[in-house]
Amino acid sequence: MGILTEAPDCFVLSACPWTPEWLPESEAVSPEPPLSKSNAERRNCSPVPGDPFLSLLGHETYQSVGQREAIRAILTAPPGATLVVNLPTGSGKSLCAHLPAQLKSDPVGVTIVVVPTVALAIDQERSFKEKTGINYATAYYYDTSVDGQERRDEIRDRIRQGTQAIVFTSPEGLIESLSHSVYQAARQGFLKYFVVDEAHIVEQWGDEFRPEFQELAGFRRDLLRLTSFPTLLLTATVTESCLDTLETLFGQPGSFQVVSSVQLRPEPAYWFAWCSSWEERRQRLIEALHNLPRPLIIYGSKVADVDRWYGELQRAGFKRIAKMTGKSNQQDRWQLLEAWRNQQIDVVVATSAFGLGVDLPDVRAVIHVCIPETIDRFY
Repeated sequence: MGILTEAPDCFVLSACPWTPEWLPESEAVSPEPPLSKSNAERRNCSPVPGDPFLSLLGHETYQSVGQREAIRAILTAPPGATLVVNLPTGSGKSLCAHLPAQLKSDPVGVTIVVVPTVALAIDQERSFKEKTGINYATAYYYDTSVDGQERRDEIRDRIRQGTQAIVFTSPEGLIESLSHSVYQAARQGFLKYFVVDEAHIVEQWGDEFRPEFQELAGFRRDLLRLTSFPTLLLTATVTESCLDTLETLFGQPGSFQVVSSVQLRPEPAYWFAWCSSWEERRQRLIEALHNLPRPLIIYGSKVADVDRWYGELQRAGFKRIAKMTGKSNQQDRWQLLEAWRNQQIDVVVATSAFGLGVDLPDVRAVIHVCIPETIDRFY
């Protein structure tokens, strides 16, 4: 980006080619070719004709054929069955999770949605409230404030009464502090659906990092002894090994079916560069930030790394930035998501606590200043 004219109250800017020597092949193909000059199709957004009930949800069409088949399968899944829904990112998985609670004709009934991060629970709550207009809390997470305790108490009461249409929570929250209320709801037949969002995490994180993900299977089996309900496992990146794990853990007592709409995403272009030192990485990151389009996310693997990079960017003069890690408190997480959507910030430095499953519109670039734990982090 170059400054053509500078005035007291404004700048006239011009986009310049960026071909860094340290980025392989950048001289032949710039990391950011103008989209207006490219004939490559980035994504096919042609809508798919909807079903009559979609109008009740404020929609007239499906986002994709895969979403249509998934939603039809969800609505016809018998109690006790397990359905794996594998849809690409941006294909409407959230509607699959929200649908049972939005369409239920019975005023009594609870859908449980297990999510991997607090940021995702907060984001799902926001999305569900926007679609339905409900005025009570649906995200259940630990918060030391008085309001946080009241929120959790109210959610537990509504679950026991069957009036909590949907609840978004972590596996730890479900198995520990929510379990008593959920068992009571199950005994009265209030549980309608059991949903695990980002279900591939069950295999990736469940062995050692967060064993509660795999403990969900035993908790679900206990609930099924009290009442019967369909189980939905939602993901965008399921491997054959992951599918085998999910079937082993969640395949009983009913049928185990998969609805999959696998496709390569045409939007991303991938670039890689090796750095021999921390200082070299810092210089390249700052150069990239001056040239890549925004909004933009920078990922680090550890909380300490995120704190360090955030401080470096502040010292380099970047102002519209924020950070999020697993140690961020709930107020900070909520404020960050709101600031992002309101275009008050355009760079976020984060661990995987930010972004996993969260609806972040218009992200233009992602930088990993680390080697991601899995290939899925690139996608």
